[in-house]
Amino acid sequence: MISRGFMPPAMQNGVMGAVGYNDGKHEMRFPVQVRWGDMNWIKVYNIPLVAGRNITERNNGQEALINENFVREVGIQDPGEIIGQFLDGGGNKVKIVGVMKDFHQGSFHSPIKPLMFQSSTTGSIFHLVINPIDASGTSWQTTIGEVRKIFTDVFPDTNFEYSFYDDTIARLYKKERDMSALLNWAMALTVLISCMGLLGLVIYTSITRTKEIGIRKVLGASVGDLVRILTIDFVRPVLLAFVIAAPLAAWVMDQWLASFAYRAPMSWWIFAAAGAFLFLVALFTLSFQTVRTALDSPVKSLRSE
Repeated sequence: MISRGFMPPAMQNGVMGAVGYNDGKHEMRFPVQVRWGDMNWIKVYNIPLVAGRNITERNNGQEALINENFVREVGIQDPGEIIGQFLDGGGNKVKIVGVMKDFHQGSFHSPIKPLMFQSSTTGSIFHLVINPIDASGTSWQTTIGEVRKIFTDVFPDTNFEYSFYDDTIARLYKKERDMSALLNWAMALTVLISCMGLLGLVIYTSITRTKEIGIRKVLGASVGDLVRILTIDFVRPVLLAFVIAAPLAAWVMDQWLASFAYRAPMSWWIFAAAGAFLFLVALFTLSFQTVRTALDSPVKSLRSE
């Protein structure tokens, strides 16, 4: 499948224009996102129509598709009612022949805006749907090589450039991806330093309580009892840290999510999972020294004291 047109459905910086619409009572003019291309454009990107039909090539520049948000902007509930009406695109009358289902024109930071897709067969961008990579991994490379040769033959004075649409979408969230990578490294470093500090603290405490541990073992305390006694003293500050950090983390996440027009709600299980992970990491770190200390011979510990 191939289409000739302008921009794809979503890009970093869209093109805005102003169109006029007359509902029979008064004239409205408002900004809209603008796209244009031939009749295959919506087929390439698999954009369904909720009302009307697709544009036709014989009416170049005279027909347009709009999105559902455009219909709501002019105060119409049923998309079918706007079919056949006209838009004023700077002095040119353009007939509305179909209504496209809403799609995102940029990242989720911005809401879906009213959009007009105008028929055109003179766009400067070719949109292609090509087969996925086959078992040998050469399908895309072969197709692109053939396209490059044909393009160079037809347009010898124009540089051949191409990009994949999934890469275009990924660039919309480059800032978030970079921040995620930075936070992952910072989190790993923080957990490592915290575990080292916790391990150092439990080693120091075990040394200072050597005589107590030896006496408890002589009086019949089991290894499990000693591990529990040593562990509880360190789990409490870990849980306290979680109680302090969780509301702060929730506030920071809420502020970050507020920058998106479309976002998922925060769920309680995220914080529960984080607390459980924190608790398990603390127990794993403590177990190295607490079990070793509990297994030491009381004779050795009391003699050293």
